[in-house]
Amino acid sequence: MVAIMTFLTTHWVLSSLFLVFLLAYFIIEWRMRFAGPSRLSPQEAVALINQKQPLVFDLREKSKFDQGHLISARHCAAGDLADTLTKLKTPHEQPILLVCQLGQVSLASGTALKKSGFTHVYQLAGGVQAWTGADLPLHKS
Repeated sequence: MVAIMTFLTTHWVLSSLFLVFLLAYFIIEWRMRFAGPSRLSPQEAVALINQKQPLVFDLREKSKFDQGHLISARHCAAGDLADTLTKLKTPHEQPILLVCQLGQVSLASGTALKKSGFTHVYQLAGGVQAWTGADLPLHKS
């Protein structure tokens, strides 16, 4: 314990930076958990699709979508998602599942939807890559 205290007092700048980064990490994790969409594993996404029939949006490029997508998915560019939901007159309580290649684009889009008032926004954690990794089928249109 004395060695730790000596290190902390001798290297106070390094110790302070460590605490700042640790605090920033927890703040980012907290914001992602409560402000962003709920992350679902592929198996949880299948259960959601079967039980609640959410609107499923594939946010990947059209060429990737055409190569294979979740069976009930609609293609939508990430930037057009809010306009698409407005055109569909989607109620804010409607479950929405967002899918992209790795889960990064759907995270950002889901966070924006949550901020605009949609209450049941879900993200396929790991995206289509996790879906295929779980040996789940893709539909080709």
